[in-house]
Amino acid sequence: MLTLGREVRMPIDIVYASVEDAANEPYDNYVENVRERMTSIYEEARQALRKAAERNNRYYDVRVRPHEFKK
Repeated sequence: MLTLGREVRMPIDIVYASVEDAANEPYDNYVENVRERMTSIYEEARQALRKAAERNNRYYDVRVRPHEFKK
């Protein structure tokens, strides 16, 4: 859910790269690819959380009524 933004409905080897491709990749390249994917995943999660916070703030502001107090 976090990586794709939705539930996976197909085999995982189709969604992600196949295992054979990763096995032939040098270690340094593999680490760099994983780092790039995780960075983009976290950025997408931050954007989704930011949107949710803005939406919740908007809904909260609609219900808030100003209060005036007398001395």
